[in-house]
Amino acid sequence: MRHFLCLILLAVALSPGSAAAEETSSLLSKKIQRAADTLIQEYRTKNPGKAKQPLAVFPLNAPGDLGKKRVGYAVSELLIPHFVKSAEFLVVERAALEKLLDEQRLHLTGLIDPDTAVKMGHLIGAKTVLLGSVEEIGGKYLVNARLVDADSGEVAAATHEEFSKWSF
Repeated sequence: MRHFLCLILLAVALSPGSAAAEETSSLLSKKIQRAADTLIQEYRTKNPGKAKQPLAVFPLNAPGDLGKKRVGYAVSELLIPHFVKSAEFLVVERAALEKLLDEQRLHLTGLIDPDTAVKMGHLIGAKTVLLGSVEEIGGKYLVNARLVDADSGEVAAATHEEFSKWSF
């Protein structure tokens, strides 16, 4: 339930029904779409012909209040449908990741070490993992995301998007 509420708050950002809320939600959706498209296209360019590679989408790291608000989790959730629709990926169900995160107690810290995430992705059969962060920099939020090969640890694709502070 709290995950659902977090997604609603993230998507709307302002009072529902207002023109500003619709504009904010639309801009947020476009930037999330652009980030996903960039990652998918870069992956496709580096890995031509690979289809339906298992992908584990981890919550993005978010420090401080952003972590407490679960913004990193919400952004990763907003990215998932774009990967599901792509021909390149077969997204591993979030419940499998949550079970591993619970076992490792990483969710308590709000931080997921990239090396550990790659190993955990590999354990659940993912060939690629989505990692990244949401940071507040200069009154704006910067979302960084990257696709990492679970076998080699090589970054296959990376992107970032800036959001105004009121977006989240």
